Amino acid sequence: MSERLELKVGDTRLILRPDYGGRIARLSFGDWDVLRPIPNSATDVWNGYKGGSFPLVPFSNRIKDAKFSFDGTNVSIDQHPNEGRHALHGHGCFSNWPVVHKDANSAEIAYQHEAGQAGWPWSYRASQRFEVSNNECQVTISVTNTSDNQMPLGIGFHPFFPFDGDVNLRFNADTEWIGSPEIFPTERRPLTHNFHLEQGERLWRDTKTVCFEGFKREAEIHWAHSNRRLRLTSDKLLNHFIVHVPEGANYFCLEPVCHPTDGFNLSAQNVEGVDVLTLDTGQTQSTSMTLRKI
Repeated sequence: MSERLELKVGDTRLILRPDYGGRIARLSFGDWDVLRPIPNSATDVWNGYKGGSFPLVPFSNRIKDAKFSFDGTNVSIDQHPNEGRHALHGHGCFSNWPVVHKDANSAEIAYQHEAGQAGWPWSYRASQRFEVSNNECQVTISVTNTSDNQMPLGIGFHPFFPFDGDVNLRFNADTEWIGSPEIFPTERRPLTHNFHLEQGERLWRDTKTVCFEGFKREAEIHWAHSNRRLRLTSDKLLNHFIVHVPEGANYFCLEPVCHPTDGFNLSAQNVEGVDVLTLDTGQTQSTSMTLRKI
C-alpha cells in the first residue's frame, strides 16, 4: 500500500505520495483537478506516471552522456534506465521522502542523499514544504550541501496539466533555446512563439518541447472549454521555463527551472550567459512555485 498524505483547506485538496518520489499525486480546487492525477496503482517510480508534479533536484532535465566537469573534476553519474546514455531529472523524483511535519494546512517531507549514490559525489539534504489555502498551493524546495566540498545545483518543478480542449498560455520570456531539450541545444534565438503577447497564444498540440530563458516569474493558463484559469508563479531563481507537449497531447508540462538542459556542461564549456548554482558546505538554497485559481 502506497503512502499518501492529504491536506485540505476550503476548496483546496492536496494529496502527496512521499514514497513515490515525493510527488504531488493530486491537486484539486473544488471539482477541478488542476494537475493530471496520479492513480493509486502507480508504483514504478522509474516509469513514473505522467501526472501530478515532482521535484527536480539536484539538476533538471538531461545531462548529456551522464557526464560533466565541475571545479576541474570530471564527474560520471548514473544513467537513467529509460534514457539511453543520459541522466535525467536528478534524484529526488526517484526517491522516498519521509514525512518531517504535518499540520492543518502544511506539510514537510525530506530526502537525504549520501555521497556516491547514483554516482553523485556530494551529499545533500533536500526538503519540500507544501502550504495550502483556499484555491492556492505553494511548494518550496530547499537543498543543503552536507558534503565537505562545493557542489553544483539545479532545481525546479515538473507539473503535469490536463490537456482538456484548447489551452491558451501567456507568459513573458527573453529568448528561447534552438531545438528541443532532447537534442541538447547550445544556442539561443529571439522568441518565435508569441506567448508574451497581451492575450497570449494557443498552446500547440504537436509533439514539441521548448526551453525559454529569461522567464518573468508568472504564467497564466486558460482552459477554453471549461473557462478555468490558473496562475503559476515562481521566484526569480527559476529563470528558465520549459513547455512540453508529448505525443498524443493528453497532458502538457510547464516547468520553471534554474538552468537550461545540460546546464552543467554548457557552463563548463563557457557558453555565454550560462551560470549554474553552486552550494558551499553547509549552504542552503530554496525556491518556490505557487499554483492559484484566478
